[in-house]
Amino acid sequence: MSGAVLICTLSVLVLSANQIAVFHSAKVESLTFHVFNNLLTAVFEEVLYRVVLFLGMIQFFNSPGLRFWKVTALTSFIFAALHFMNIIRLDFNIYTAFTQVVFAFGFGFLLQVLYVVSRNILIPIALHFLVNFFGTSSRLDSPEGLAVPGGNPDLTSLLFLFIFCAVLISLSVLLYRERDFERFKEALV
Repeated sequence: MSGAVLICTLSVLVLSANQIAVFHSAKVESLTFHVFNNLLTAVFEEVLYRVVLFLGMIQFFNSPGLRFWKVTALTSFIFAALHFMNIIRLDFNIYTAFTQVVFAFGFGFLLQVLYVVSRNILIPIALHFLVNFFGTSSRLDSPEGLAVPGGNPDLTSLLFLFIFCAVLISLSVLLYRERDFERFKEALV
C-alpha cells in the first residue's frame, strides 16, 4: 500500500507540473510530452480510484449489504465528479465538462470491473491511457494545440453519450461475476 501512496504522490507532482505547462503554453509541440502526460494521468487516476479509493471503501464499508456494484458506483461517481473540475480549464466549456463527466462515470465502471476481473491494475491503466491519448491527439495538430474550445451542445450527441455510457455499464455487468469479487477480496487478505 505504501508503494501506491508513493506512486500517487509522485504522479500528483509530475501531473501538476505538466498541467501548469499545458495551461501556460499555446501549443503542445512534443509528442513525447503528450504521451508522458497522458500516461502519468492514467497511472495516477487508476491507482487513486481503482486501487486506493476502491480498496479503502471495501475495507471501510465491510458489510455484506454493500456489494461490489455499490462500491463501484460510488468510486465511479467520485471519478466522474472530479472530472467536472476541468471546467476551470480555459479550453473547456460547461458542455465539454459535462460530457466528460458522463463518459467518465461509465468508463469508471468498466475500468473497475476490468481491474477486479483481471486483478491487474495495468489493464485499466493501458485502456485509460489509450482513451486519453487518442481523445486528445487530434488536437495536437491544430494551430491552438490542446487549447481548442469545446463544441456546442447537441441533443443527438448527448443522447449518444448517454447510450454509450449505458453500453459501458452493460459491458461491465456482462464481464463481472460475483466469484471474481470474492477472489479479489481473498487476494487482499
